[in-house]
Formats: sequence, structure tokens, C-alpha cells
Amino acid sequence: FIRPYEPARNGRGAWKALCAYYEGDSMKARQKTSAYASIQKANFQGPRRNFEFSTYVTIHEKAQETLARYGEPVPELKKVRDFLDGISDPRCSAIKLAVQASPLYMNNFNEMVNYVTGALDLLKTSNTPSTRQISDVSTVASTASRGGGRSVSRGGGRGGRGHGGRHHNAGRSYSPQEWQALSPEERARVFQARERNNNNPYYRGGGRGRRGGGASGQSTAGTRNTSALISTEPDGKNQDDMSALTSPTTARTTDTIGERMTRRQRLNAVLSSVRRTRTAQGRLMSSIERLSSCRAELDSHADTCAVGDTAYILEYTDKIVDVAPFSDEYKQMEEIPIVKAAFAYDDPTTGETFVLIFCQALYFGSKLKHALLNPNQMRSNGVEVDDIPRFLTPRHKDSTHSIYFPEENVRIPLELDGCISLFNVRTPTLHEVNNCTTLSMTSHDIEWNPRSLIFKEQEDAYESNETLLPMESRDRVIYSLNVDPISGNSLDPLDLTSTIPQRLEAIAVMANSTTNRRLKVGAEELSKKWAIGQQIANDTIKASTQCFIRSAVHPIERRYRTKNNTLRYNHLNAIFRSDTMFANLRSIAGHTMAQGFCSDFGFSKFVPMSRKSEAGYALQELICDVGIPKGMHTDDAKELTLGTWKKVCQDHGIAMSNTEAHSPFQNRTEGVIKEVKRHTQRFMSRTRSPKRLWDYCMVYVTDLRNRLALSLTQLNGRTPYEVLTGNTRDISEYLEFEWYQPIWIYNPATFPEQKRTIGRWIGVAHRVGQAMCYWVLPSSGIPIARTTIQVIAKKKN
Repeated sequence: FIRPYEPARNGRGAWKALCAYYEGDSMKARQKTSAYASIQKANFQGPRRNFEFSTYVTIHEKAQETLARYGEPVPELKKVRDFLDGISDPRCSAIKLAVQASPLYMNNFNEMVNYVTGALDLLKTSNTPSTRQISDVSTVASTASRGGGRSVSRGGGRGGRGHGGRHHNAGRSYSPQEWQALSPEERARVFQARERNNNNPYYRGGGRGRRGGGASGQSTAGTRNTSALISTEPDGKNQDDMSALTSPTTARTTDTIGERMTRRQRLNAVLSSVRRTRTAQGRLMSSIERLSSCRAELDSHADTCAVGDTAYILEYTDKIVDVAPFSDEYKQMEEIPIVKAAFAYDDPTTGETFVLIFCQALYFGSKLKHALLNPNQMRSNGVEVDDIPRFLTPRHKDSTHSIYFPEENVRIPLELDGCISLFNVRTPTLHEVNNCTTLSMTSHDIEWNPRSLIFKEQEDAYESNETLLPMESRDRVIYSLNVDPISGNSLDPLDLTSTIPQRLEAIAVMANSTTNRRLKVGAEELSKKWAIGQQIANDTIKASTQCFIRSAVHPIERRYRTKNNTLRYNHLNAIFRSDTMFANLRSIAGHTMAQGFCSDFGFSKFVPMSRKSEAGYALQELICDVGIPKGMHTDDAKELTLGTWKKVCQDHGIAMSNTEAHSPFQNRTEGVIKEVKRHTQRFMSRTRSPKRLWDYCMVYVTDLRNRLALSLTQLNGRTPYEVLTGNTRDISEYLEFEWYQPIWIYNPATFPEQKRTIGRWIGVAHRVGQAMCYWVLPSSGIPIARTTIQVIAKKKN
């Protein structure tokens, strides 16, 4: 805005230009739109770690101030209504009703905020545990008895027969302070005690059941049993494996016994108990959420994202890995499952909750306290990870120190703990998983192989201008050899396979390195399920894949993921190149360009387009007609790296790679486009067909080239289509007619109209009708598809 005024040194004009931009109507409209959006997104679900009630109030006040500054003040009634609509904390239901019933609060925003703030403070105060003064404490050993209570007599005291007194056991409720003081082993014992109590029909947890375990009938009046655990087993054992819970925080002293012996015991625990399900994988977290929080730390030395108990597990992939630590002196962890997990992230500015989805992550359970995030795994999914702190950024560069999602336009700011970049996450609820905005941190469809050589080779390709794609030099595992009986060469498979190096595919997780990624369904299990022999099961595992196995270790609470393109289309063992070809004449169908695809062995496909943004749909057409390629190599054009193109590649698991800038020779499609253009011009000039039919002729040419046994070493006397798909292609549709040949078209008509009309043959219609359906050009000049056509016979002299 200032540069146009610099040559003339017109400071007044520059100042007016700045004021027109930053104080003009467009800026005011953007600010007001942003203010309304912040009010709509603001949501208070209760006090959280990074979002208190005061933050929620500040969001509304700033937005209202912005609207008032730009001449659009909000009425007091609307301020109050918007404020109340954003409060979804169940504890505030009564407070909201009280505000709505008061005209004073409904017409005065400040008075309403003061009232709600005071009411929330009273709720916090009322939730604090009451204290009692106890002059003396005495305990006696308890014995098994059916009665109990406070009296020495059988069934005396408060309870009488079967009315046991209150006792403390390992499965009881714990206050947040007590729960935080417990070790993971002690918490596991608590879970076991709760499951045992829930499964025992005679246990009532100190209530008034008929056989509820209360205080012993031999206890003296005025005393209660304060033992750590009373066993419900019939053998009379009263010592459980929870003896370790008698820590200083739960010791039976005169300082803490008052809270234990309150007449009405109040449940201070906010966290719900975790129910576990026993499966072949051990005890796994069920759908009942244990709301907790942890730190998500960026760790470049962990080559795969790793999560713990804080994560909400959505799916198990039935793939496991062996995880090795950074030093060989430590023992590696075996059979770590690969899962799809979710975290909840609360925006500290707006209060909006986002659900972060981590696919192909390692699940360590209680063995991992914080989540470890691999930056490159997130970058490969299109997420922009800027992990450079602002104070360490060079002066000529800018750093945001955040994680940015371009498609959703969401940014997660990072903070520092020492030199570690991190942000805080928590366990999401089932409601949040189903309704909140989801952000995909890692890819679900493209398999993550941290030990793949493609990363290094792609990096080297940018430095040395290599024309050979990295994917072409990858090592491959050969499972079988086929000998062509037509050839005269006799090969001994045993001698040949002995020269092939045998290696196992390995995956490592650096700070935790994973090795030997393998599938849960092995040959032995397959042999039992399918009732086949062990040798046949081994051969079947080698000759097949397991790309989409659903796991049902949890109770069903949400629908299975049905979008799976892996099993929908064929998978091609080939890497394709692609580029866009432009024409200076609009075709008869309105096309001005075509997206070209080619492989190393001569297969090509061209899809006519009207706009460059249709490139992604052209790729989808290639997948539907032929199959899913292993990789796609293009230049760095936006339509070939972003948008629909990128979405199609991610959905189908296609690895994307790009050429270096100003290096078109690295894309083999350039040469294929020249050959196809030359062949198309040869057909059109020989038949003198209209130039506006170039798109039909180009598709016809590529169809012919895919059915030609070209003299290429890779083809070995086969056609490109057969090498790509393994199927022998039939050429009957292309034998009867030639390009732009005069033909008779049969059109049913009433008398006296002729049923035969003259037209021109312009190709095969693959997507119209059934077999032997063709594109023809009638006298109207608009192509139509017909099956009943005939060559015009030449008259003999």
C-alpha cells in the first residue's frame, strides 16, 4: 500500500492508503464477522485446564467491544442470550434458569456476569468436603459375622441383622488428591477390586444388603472398622492385594479419619471408574471414558506417534510391532499394538473443542504418560509443523511455533517446557468424538513406514537433480517366480532363489524403535479358521494382503468406518507420472486441456478437461477404469499437489512425489504427451477430420497404444495393459472401424423418414451402453453413442 507513493515521496497519500485499508469498510466488515464468529464458537463446558469461566467472559466482552467500536453495538438482551447459549456445563442449568427469570439480569449484561460468577464460586465452595473433630480413634480386628453395626450384640446398633456398618475397601471412591497419589499398580488393584465387587451379588459396598459386609459383631460400641479392605470371599480372608494403598495420604490417623467417618459419605471422585475387558491382547480400556489430560510432545526421535491411556482408542488395526529403546542395554517391548486414537484439544482463545485423530499410532497403555508426536509423520499428511521456537528463529525468517491445518484453517500454538515443544490434550468424551470438529494428524490410508528408503532418496533427488524416481530403486521382496513355458530357456527355481537375498521387512521407532511389523492373523490362526493345512495357510499369507481388518475388542458404541477404497479397486504394482496438456482450440465437447498419465512400460491414459481444477477427478477416473497406482509423480503445480488431487491420493493410499522446480525432464509424461500429440495429428491430417475433435481422437490414440505390443524391454512381447493388470485385452471393438470413417447409423424413425443416416466413427464409448458401443458424429455435429452402425460399402465398378 505504501510502495506506489514511495517514488514521489507522497507521505500523505501513503497515510491515506493505510487508513483506507485498516480502517476502511472491508476491514470493518472482516472485524465484525470475526467478532460474531468468536461469539458463536465460544463454549463453556465447565472449568478446564486452559479455559476457565473468566476466559469465556473475556471472549464475549472483546467481541462486543469490537462490534461497538465499528458502529454495530449489540443490545443487552442479545448479549445475555448469546452468553447463556454458549454455556453447556450441566451444573449451570439452575443458574441459567434463574437468570432467565430475572428481568434485571436479562437486560444488563454486567449484572448477569457478576451473578453467574458468584453462583459458580458458591458451587465450588459447596463441593468442598466437610470436616469433623474426633477426640479419639480406636480400631479392633474384625471377624466374619452376618450382623454388625455399632452394638456388641448380634445385629445390634444401627443395622440390626443384615444392616452392616460402613466399611472402607479398595474399590471405594477416592478424592482427586488421593487418586493422584496412587501409583499405576495401586490403581490397577483398585480396578480389580471394583470389578470383583460388581461381580459379587452379595456385595453392597457398605450398604444395607442382607449379607453386606459391615463391622464385626465383636466390635465395641462407638467404634467402626477402618480396615483398608474387607474381603468378600467365603474363606474369610480379609487381606487383599491392596495393602499397598495404606500410603500416607490414606493412613488411618486422627487427621484423616474424620473424612472417613462422616455420617453421609460424599463422592469426591470426579473421574469415572475404568472398566476393562479381558481379551487376547490383555485388559483394554472400554468405552467408559476416564477423563484425564496429558501433554502431547513433539519428539523427532520417535519415528511413529505413540499414545498412552489418555487417548480414546477408536480402532485396533490388528498390526503389532516390537519397540526397542534408544539404548541396547534396555529390554525391548514386544507386541505393541498399532491403533487409531483420538485426543481432545480445547482452543484457549475460543473454547472450541477439536478432536485430534492419530492413525497408525503405537498404543503403550499405562506405560506411556505423555503422547509422543513424530513431526514428519504429521507433515506427510499435509499438516504444517513449525517446531522452531520464536526466539531461536533467524532474523530473516518468521516462525509461528505451531501446528497448522491448511484445509480446516486451524492453528494449535505450541509452548515450551525446557526445550520440548508441546501442547496439552485430554481424553475426549463419546459425544465430542461424534460431534466436534475432527483434525487428522496422521494419514489413515497411506501406510506409514518410518524405515522406508524413499525419504532419503527423495531428499537426495532434490539435491542432485536425479531423474530416477526414488520409488524405482526400492528393494522388493520376491515371493514367487514364474517360468514362461514358451521361451526355450530352462531355469532352475531352486538355484535362482538361492541367489536372491532373503530379508524381512522391518519398521523401527527411533526413540522407541519398532521392528518386525506383522499381522495378528497369522498362518496358524488362518489354518484353524478356514480349516486348511498349515502349508496352504503359509502360502496364502504370503500371496495375499490384510489391508482392512476390523477389530472388535470394545463394546460397539459407534458405527464402523465404511469408507474403504482399499478393497474397492484393484491395486497396481506400478508408479504413474502425470502432467497437464493444453490445447489452443476448444473441442466440440468444450475441453481445452487433458490430464495425461503414463507408466514406465508404455501404458498411458488421457482424460480431457475444461479446467485445471478437474485434475483430481481425472485421477479418480484413472482409479475407476484401471486401478490404484502405488505412487504418483507430478510437478509442483497446485492442482496436482493440493485440493481434490491430494484428497484422492490420501483416500486411496497413493504416495505422492514431485519434480524439482524448473526441471520438466524429471517427468516422463512430457515425452509421452509429445508422442500422443504426434500420433493424433497423423490420424487427423490423414482423414481431414475437424480440429475440434482432438479430444476424441486423443482418447482413441491412447486406447490403441495400450493394446500395442511395443518393442520395450519391460513388455517382453506383451501389451502395456496386460503388463499392468495381468489381463489379456480384447481388441474386437477397434477392428471393424477406423478413425473418422463414414458409416451408416440406424435410427428408428417413422415414415417417410429414412432409418439410416450417414455419420462418422470417432471412437469407442466405454461409459455408455454395453460392449461394442461407439461414438459417432451425425449430420447435426453433436456426438452421440450408438451400437447399431455399419460401414458404408464401396461400390464396385
